[in-house]
Amino acid sequence: MGSAQVSLTINGSGFLNSSTLTFNGISHPVSFISATQLQTTLTAADLSASGSFNVVVTNPAPGGGDSQPAAFTVTIPVPITGNWTGTWFSSQFQTGGSISAAFSQTGSSVSGTVLFNGSSCSVANVNGTVAGTQLSATGSTGSQSLTLTGTIGSGNTAIQGSYGLSAGPCAPAGDSGTFTLIQSH
Repeated sequence: MGSAQVSLTINGSGFLNSSTLTFNGISHPVSFISATQLQTTLTAADLSASGSFNVVVTNPAPGGGDSQPAAFTVTIPVPITGNWTGTWFSSQFQTGGSISAAFSQTGSSVSGTVLFNGSSCSVANVNGTVAGTQLSATGSTGSQSLTLTGTIGSGNTAIQGSYGLSAGPCAPAGDSGTFTLIQSH
């Protein structure tokens, strides 16, 4: 689910036309731009797994050597496309009910619909992002707005987090609380 390729610019000092570069210990071709800038291309294979990977520039002997490693982080969003059902609990009103969501996802972008207590209180056009295992989404219907933040659990089968509703038909005085969603099969 990573990108096809990414151009990476390395800024520093003392780079030579003969400088070399490794990404995660693997040698990569380098374009010498100047004594303060190099470029390389990271492939789909380089970007295929989430993690923090070292980038090291090496100048040849004599007098050369390895740079200090610089971390490059790859974050692949966890897929959450599908239907989800669960419960919500209001910290303000000390009550709860059912919640359901239908999400579609392209890369890290998420859209969908969230229903509180069935169709009696829906928030359509929810849009957001998934960064690794973190969901962040907002949406609105009429005067009601919703924010969701949550963590996607191991196996991509549960999302737990918090919600906030502005004053409107779903919560006349506004509301906030917690939710748990389980992926429906």
